[in-house]
Amino acid sequence: MDYAINHVHIRAKDPKESAAWYEKIFNAKIVSEREVMPGTITIGMQVGGPTRLNISSQPPNSSLERAIPELNRLGQIGRAARRERGEIEGGAGT
Repeated sequence: MDYAINHVHIRAKDPKESAAWYEKIFNAKIVSEREVMPGTITIGMQVGGPTRLNISSQPPNSSLERAIPELNRLGQIGRAARRERGEIEGGAGT
């Protein structure tokens, strides 16, 4: 089975400002902007190659001092897998 990084997901105080930085420094391109949870936005970017960067804002009325990690300190790397013909899920190396 081949593995690849599908996306990296980060939080930012100002996703639009962060996206502008990635555009300037890495020549990234904004490919989407959407509201994921009420009051938050996620900007999707292509940063070169197949890996996508997602930048999300903090949920409203949250703070770093009292936030649970799932809401404010989001850091995620998504992976993609391609199965070779005849591979069995759960086999060696999975």
